Parts: sequence; C-alpha cells; structure tokens
Amino acid sequence: MWAAVAQTFNRVGQPITVKGDMIIVGNSILNVGNTRPANTPFNNPNYANNSTRMDYTDVDTDKATFNSSSANVKNPGPNTSCLKVKQAYLYWTAVYSKERLANQTNPKLEKTKFKNVKFRVSDTSPYRDIVGTAVYDSDAEISTPGWGDWNAQRGYVYRADVTQYLTGDSR
Repeated sequence: MWAAVAQTFNRVGQPITVKGDMIIVGNSILNVGNTRPANTPFNNPNYANNSTRMDYTDVDTDKATFNSSSANVKNPGPNTSCLKVKQAYLYWTAVYSKERLANQTNPKLEKTKFKNVKFRVSDTSPYRDIVGTAVYDSDAEISTPGWGDWNAQRGYVYRADVTQYLTGDSR
C-alpha cells in the first residue's frame, strides 16, 4: 500500500482580505474511451484507474486543439449587485511516465510544453496562450512505486493568474 507524496506549497502573492466567497471549479481533459459525454461524472467501480483506456476530451471542435474541456462558474449570489472577481488562478495538473515521453507520438508528449495551455473565457472569445509557473514537478519522485522507473507515473502542477481575463484589467 502506498500514498501520495506530501509536498509543502508556498503562498502565492500577498494575502488579501475580502468579504465574500471562494469558488473552485474543476474538470477533466480525459475521458474513458469516448464512452460518455465530455465533462460528465464517471462512477463505474468496474474500471481500475491505471488500466483504463483514456481518450482526449474535445469539447470545442477547434481544429487547432487536440483536446479541450470546459467549466462553467455559477454566480453564487445572482441577486446581488456587488459581484466582483478579486483574484482568479488557473491550475492544471497531470501525470506522465518516461515511457510516454519516449513513445507517445499522436500528439507527441513533450515535457517542455506542460507549462503551456490555451484559455478562453467564453465559447465566442478567442483562445489566449497561457504560460504557467511550475508549482510542483515530481520528475525525480515516483508516485506509483513498483512499476519501475520507465513506467512509473510522475506528476506536475502549473498555475497561472487569469484575473485580468475575468475582470478586463489590463495589468
């Protein structure tokens, strides 16, 4: 039996005090063999996590992207007139193996590109190229012991401040 590697994270930016709520929204860019609609919950106990065929989700039908997903942020107070975004961060994370880096060709998996994503605020807005800051990269730490160095999974996390795209602030 094994568990995730504990990692201490540093504070991002200066602390601020606001009266209000924090909203966290998540989604996935992988889907179980295209057997269900994108961005819908998957609850099938018959699938083992590491031996399930996963395909890229592609909700935007844009030929310039090979995978995409979306998330909608619901207004927690639709009747309030003082809704304001103070800070918004985009986080993305995944796992990879040395075997996938060496052998995946369609698309080619390149570690130097893990920091790059495309982001847009709505279906009609243009994509913006975002370059994230590494929060964590476990290149030397294996998160799936027992698989051997070649097939073992390693994780990464990147973050980008996207506040300006949600507030119109040109910082």
